[in-house]
Amino acid sequence: MQVKQMLVITFVSLLGVFSVAWQSDQTIQPGFGAVAGRVIDVKSGKPIAEAEVMAERDDAVGSGKVPHTITDSMGSFFLTDLPPGMSIIAASKEQDNYPDTDNAAFAAKLATLPKVSVQEGAVTRGIVVSLEKGGKLVGMILDSQTREPVRGSHIRLSRADNPKLWLRTGPDLKGRFELVIPSRPFHLEVSASGYRPWVFAGSSLNHEETLLVRPEVTKELVIELEKEQK
Repeated sequence: MQVKQMLVITFVSLLGVFSVAWQSDQTIQPGFGAVAGRVIDVKSGKPIAEAEVMAERDDAVGSGKVPHTITDSMGSFFLTDLPPGMSIIAASKEQDNYPDTDNAAFAAKLATLPKVSVQEGAVTRGIVVSLEKGGKLVGMILDSQTREPVRGSHIRLSRADNPKLWLRTGPDLKGRFELVIPSRPFHLEVSASGYRPWVFAGSSLNHEETLLVRPEVTKELVIELEKEQK
């Protein structure tokens, strides 16, 4: 029994060594650098497997292609083809209610997004991206009279704790939308040409003007837009 346990431990250790060696052997193209690290749950500290990781330049130098990768079973990632300079490392796993922190409005705390100095020809290691579970906001945007979807509508979510952080998006062809958002207060507005603006006003009981979706909870909304009077 002890021999079997030793063999299992040895095999797992070899897998870890192989993983590190594989990352070390990744080719770094001339003129670029790389970043290696892990994605973890901020509360439990456990690794998040199959999370998407991406890097964005932390300056105004071009946009271009955003390097991205997927974490392994231990939450580890290796991002290559990064231009030298400061980059912000973001991550997400929306199927498990981790919002896409590539949009600053959906980062529960901006301070948890690492800013990394990428060096040409080198690998910056030990980077940890902490994700916090949020909730899911789903809904439909309809004409209040015809009950038809208002496809040309616009959804604007802005953080109540920092109005400078906001996201503007729209529904699909059926007027539906689905967003994974952090469990933070948001102001929600919907607008469309020819319709009166719609603003989330909370429940009739407490008249809250902000929207808060608890972690791992799905909140559904049916938004009815009224046409402007001519």
